[in-house]
Amino acid sequence: MARFPCLRRLLGTSLRRPIYRSTARLVLELLEERTLPTINLTGVPVNIPEQSLFNNGPVATFTDTITTDLAADFIASVNWGDGTTAASASISGGNGNFTITSTHTYSDERTANVVVVLDQVSSSSSFTVTTQATVAEADTLLAGTMTVTAAEGQQFSGTVATFTDTLPSGPNDFQATIDWGDGTIDAGTTTGEGGGIDVSGSHTYADEGKFQITVVLTDDAPGTASATATSQATVGDADILGGTGVTISPTQFSSFSGAVATFSNMYPANSASDFSATVDWGDNVTTAGTVSSNLGVLTVAGTHTYAGAGPFTILVTLTDVDDDGSGQANATGTATSTANVAQAPFTVKPATIAPSEGALFNGIVATIMSTDPTSKPGQFAATIDWGDGTMTGGMISGATGGPFTVIGSHTYAEEGPYTETIDVQQVEGPLVGATAPVKVSDPAVIWTGVSTYRTQEALDFGGQPLATFTDPGGAETVGNYTATVDWGDGATTAGTVVAQGSSFVVNGQHTYAEPGTYAVHVTAHHDQAADTTIVTDALAVDAPVLVNTVSGPRALAVGQYFIGLMGTFVDDNPTATTSDFIVGLYWGDGAFNLGSVVPLGTDATGKTLFGVYGYHAYSTAGKPAFTLAVYDIDGANCIVYSPTVLVYQETQFLDLWAVNAEIVQAAVMNQVYNSEFAQDHLAFEQSLANYWIAVYLEDIGTYHRVAQTGML
Repeated sequence: MARFPCLRRLLGTSLRRPIYRSTARLVLELLEERTLPTINLTGVPVNIPEQSLFNNGPVATFTDTITTDLAADFIASVNWGDGTTAASASISGGNGNFTITSTHTYSDERTANVVVVLDQVSSSSSFTVTTQATVAEADTLLAGTMTVTAAEGQQFSGTVATFTDTLPSGPNDFQATIDWGDGTIDAGTTTGEGGGIDVSGSHTYADEGKFQITVVLTDDAPGTASATATSQATVGDADILGGTGVTISPTQFSSFSGAVATFSNMYPANSASDFSATVDWGDNVTTAGTVSSNLGVLTVAGTHTYAGAGPFTILVTLTDVDDDGSGQANATGTATSTANVAQAPFTVKPATIAPSEGALFNGIVATIMSTDPTSKPGQFAATIDWGDGTMTGGMISGATGGPFTVIGSHTYAEEGPYTETIDVQQVEGPLVGATAPVKVSDPAVIWTGVSTYRTQEALDFGGQPLATFTDPGGAETVGNYTATVDWGDGATTAGTVVAQGSSFVVNGQHTYAEPGTYAVHVTAHHDQAADTTIVTDALAVDAPVLVNTVSGPRALAVGQYFIGLMGTFVDDNPTATTSDFIVGLYWGDGAFNLGSVVPLGTDATGKTLFGVYGYHAYSTAGKPAFTLAVYDIDGANCIVYSPTVLVYQETQFLDLWAVNAEIVQAAVMNQVYNSEFAQDHLAFEQSLANYWIAVYLEDIGTYHRVAQTGML
């Protein structure tokens, strides 16, 4: 065609119609030698906001080596890469440089591969180039707020936020998240039309309150548009509480802790921590209760100490706690319970008492211990069963709060064991009793007088009264009393009790071995009563020493030794021995020596017989009176006798002694010098018993000789 420009111009107009184009091309090809062009197609990047019209904008350029080719020699189309149908494009330019333009609107931001196809009409050649379209975000989102109303425990479903888009992109280009304000985040659902987008969701609030809902709307990738809407959720209270009262039985002044009411809830999912409780105990005291939950049942417990006794009405109020201060927690419930408060308990502790028979007992029989610090004695009354068929009232005393004492008075007629019962009745309260054993003893006897017991050593004087007593419990038969007597000398014997009117006399009988004053302890015994002892005196005098016979010399020659029995005596003490005595011999001439005491058996009355022996020689004649003194060492008794002795010159009596002097003298001297007056006194006495001379002196110078048969 380059070589046939005239023909080309001729045919340029007529052959523009597609129906003739192929025929014209064929004709031209037949007319000239074919020369193929070189086409270079280059894409032009597209940059445009979404939903903005790309109006006849360049998408590609190309060059043609055949500079005579016209734009009409080419046809172009554009595939925009967004799923829309390929669109036709316009070609402009000449002289080998051309531009392909097209018009398109992207509905959403993206990066798209734009494919441009160029067809050369004359050669049926087709050229393709891919360029990139960058579709920028053009959405501008405006968030709106709204209020959501829901109820705890019930599912809410609905719109939670609205948005306005400056582009009518539609809801499908966006995604949403919903933060419900209670720790839960869910995906939201977007709906709407035009530029309006609604976000909706479903959620169940566990508790009432006000919650801030945060909704975030985001354009799909690669979109960057985003907006956040804040809505307010007002969640109403769904609790419906039904209270049930209970009956409790506390004790006055003792702390009570336990359940006071139970509550049911139409919304059982709420925990015990969602509620608070108060307990009005009915005695003008209100305290907080403790709430617990089990299987949907709420239990309110409390602790309280009642100061008074009796029935009290308890009002228990359970309230849903307004945790967030939203004012949405408004559920409340009440229950009425009953407290039957028992009076403060008390105990009765019996005392140990020890009354005596016949004696008035007046004292404490029991102690009352009360747990009521305000209790007073007047709140109690006591009766005492003494166990012997007698009942009396008790007197109660003590300070406020106790302890209190119960005092009783009673006289037991007889000793013995009894069981005492004390019953204490509290006004409008319980009766408490206590028992205790009581041992009633005989009272000890009371001594009223003593007597001194007088006797003689070794002599039984018979029974004598020692002391008298009375029985404060009343005189009983004499057989109920016994006595023992400690005589003070190591001997103890039974006393004899003798009734004497309303008194009793204790007699005793004892033999003292030695004289002296003794402390006598008299003890009285009476059944179970304590023994009592009184002390009196016993005076045992020395047994008298009595002269039995008087012997000794009656006549002696001057210078003649006398040795022999001076006399005999008896002692009323049958246990006396020679060591109990000292005998002094006063010869009347100024000479003194001790006599020798020897036992001689018993006399006719059975008393001990003692003999006194002595020896002496007078140096001058005369008629001296010698004295023999016997001293009882224990009793300090003394007997004295003083016979006279005729002392003569031996020449005066030669005829008397002529025949027998040598025999007598030999016998006497033999005993004196051989026995020395200390050996075998009995044999000495027997040797002298065969011969003795008694001289009865009627006048000086006159004598008589009296001889007795049985001489040596």
